[in-house]
Amino acid sequence: MRILSVLFVVASAPAMAQEPACEQSFSVNRLVEGMNAVDQAVGAFELGQVAIILTELRKDLPCTTDRIHVNHLTRFGRQMALAGFFDQDDLAMAYWKGLAEGPMPWPESMPDDHPLRNALADIERGVVVDWEDRGLEAPKNSAILFDAELAIRPVAHVEEAHFVQVLDRSGEVSFSAWQDGAIFREALLSDDPAALEVPKWFEPSDEDLDPTAMVDIDETLLDRRREQADAKADKEREQEEKRRYAMEAETLRAEKRATKAEKRAIKLEEKAKVENAGLRPEEVVVSETAAPAEWLAFDFGEEKAAIAELDTLERAGVDDTVCIDLVALETRAITGNLETLHVDCLERRLRHADRQTQQNKISRLLMADAWAKKEVLRWEAAVKRHLEEIDRSDPDLCYMFARHQAKHGAERVDSTMRWANAALANSLRWEGATRVDRVLALNRINALAAEDKWYRAEDAFLRSRQPDDMRKAEFWRNQTKSHAREWLEFADRSDSDTAIPYQLCLSAAGTHDYCLIQSNDSDVEEEIEEEG
Repeated sequence: MRILSVLFVVASAPAMAQEPACEQSFSVNRLVEGMNAVDQAVGAFELGQVAIILTELRKDLPCTTDRIHVNHLTRFGRQMALAGFFDQDDLAMAYWKGLAEGPMPWPESMPDDHPLRNALADIERGVVVDWEDRGLEAPKNSAILFDAELAIRPVAHVEEAHFVQVLDRSGEVSFSAWQDGAIFREALLSDDPAALEVPKWFEPSDEDLDPTAMVDIDETLLDRRREQADAKADKEREQEEKRRYAMEAETLRAEKRATKAEKRAIKLEEKAKVENAGLRPEEVVVSETAAPAEWLAFDFGEEKAAIAELDTLERAGVDDTVCIDLVALETRAITGNLETLHVDCLERRLRHADRQTQQNKISRLLMADAWAKKEVLRWEAAVKRHLEEIDRSDPDLCYMFARHQAKHGAERVDSTMRWANAALANSLRWEGATRVDRVLALNRINALAAEDKWYRAEDAFLRSRQPDDMRKAEFWRNQTKSHAREWLEFADRSDSDTAIPYQLCLSAAGTHDYCLIQSNDSDVEEEIEEEG
């Protein structure tokens, strides 16, 4: 029995995430063939083979472009419940009970006193959830099938497997997916609680359909589907070629940026040597660690113009004189060579400074020194103080802090998203390749952070089954969907790789339509400045 237990963890466990992208369509006749094979394996008591076949059928069914009949789903639900019965798994039987007890009569091989039917009778179904303040959302003249029957309201049993299909105005299947319990995909929900209208073209399926027999499919319909599949394959090849080209272009840009960074580092080192030249030999301390120039943004032009006035003002408020000349301390801060007396003096000056410009300059010296010395906790405290108390409009500093917080994972997700959004709010200050790289990174941070919150909320709901936890899971799934879409749109506009944001968008949205975007020529200016 061990092999069956292992396989049915996959075959019968609830799945909240979107099914993997389908490589090819799955026909209803393949489902029938598979279920027939399951019956043969059950008759031969080949339980391992039963598990393998059902696992594959469950995985492939969302890839179907055929309308699935309620009798097919009922038969499949009974086979899944039977497998759970063989494995002595009450949870698996409960999960498939709703489908197993569909409208189709039980076969003669399963009379009233059959052990599976007795076992299912002892299992109480999950409660019914009605999203009273929401309705179903479908394109005009479309229909939603819930467990192969027409649905007009978002009503479902919790803790049970459900199968959802959307039929377009011609009756063709545009979407198929498994649904876990009463958690409807946001794309299927409307803020209007009114019942969905039944399209005039809709006709119920034949109640007497034999789920063991092959289904006749019109050849004209099959030809049209093949044409659509070929067109889709051509489009995917075109998108793949575009992604490949974008990756090559990004690699070239990365090499250019690396060259620029190396040149900046050389210039910074030369600048430090020149400014240290006026110091006494014992005052010059060489450090190989330098804070990144992008977020320091030192500007002491005003300082140099009014140094005499500054001396007078600062000496009046602070006794220490070792940190009066901020210009002289800039090189020491960048190279991490501020002494303890300098740091203490700057901290006191920062507390007493009345002007924001003065607070800004002092705070940046302290941040630069902590960064260069790799004193992470002091640097974090200095940056947090600067952003919360002095100035949060600097997109460079917000970007750097968001990246730093993101490295700490789940424990700092809220802080990561807070400062990523602060950086995005002022991202128009960036230009060219810098703007492209940083906005992409910030969108990625937001999307992955929201995904982490979504998965954690989903896990909490699966444990508690409380409505509040379900609403939190839905909220963070929507946040993930929105952030992934923003990431995808910017990646497309900037000719960057769209593969990862598209997959994340698809996972959260549960529909290709939401994540399909009309590619545009890049409206993001990318200028790679050549130096030398």
